[in-house]
Amino acid sequence: MKSFLFHPEAIAEASEAVKFYEEQQEGLGTRFVQALTDTIN
Repeated sequence: MKSFLFHPEAIAEASEAVKFYEEQQEGLGTRFVQALTDTIN
């Protein structure tokens, strides 16, 4: 598997998105993280 480095602002934006989606619907933040992981890998 390749190793990736992400800009700190990109990490912060993704974290905020996870919080936002989780506030909209329980479990949606987790699904968002999984979608990001699937896309990167």
